[in-house]
Amino acid sequence: MSKKSLNNELSSLIEDGDNLFSAYIDELNNQLNSVRLKIAKNSKRSQFIGLYNNSGRRIKAKKVSSAYGEQWYLHEDEASLISERGKRYLPIGHKSKVLKTLGLREVIEEAPAWAAFSYTEGAIELGKVNIEIYRTGDEWGKDSTPIA
Repeated sequence: MSKKSLNNELSSLIEDGDNLFSAYIDELNNQLNSVRLKIAKNSKRSQFIGLYNNSGRRIKAKKVSSAYGEQWYLHEDEASLISERGKRYLPIGHKSKVLKTLGLREVIEEAPAWAAFSYTEGAIELGKVNIEIYRTGDEWGKDSTPIA
């Protein structure tokens, strides 16, 4: 194979790769815009899971990632729950015996939201880009409305 035809083939491969990458980025942007449009049409709100007591009061708690996975983290205002549990962390899950013992339950709620790209492992690589819907209002759920 001549040097000229090798260069032409290499240029063609690079162009194909660029086109593939551009198509991937366009599709990601289309998906993000679609999610954002859905949120905008819903008064800039989306669904999340909130923590409520059996009386229907929203518990000041937020989901956090820890060494043990995702957990509920109680605000310092929830002193009686913290005292009863012995710590500020609670397990996540509607089947949790700990939540049931404390008289708590997870409820679907709506809260102010927006969407953005998130990246797995901090790297921007093909297949590691996600769309994350996140709360934009009160991080403890004060502005949430239960829907279920």
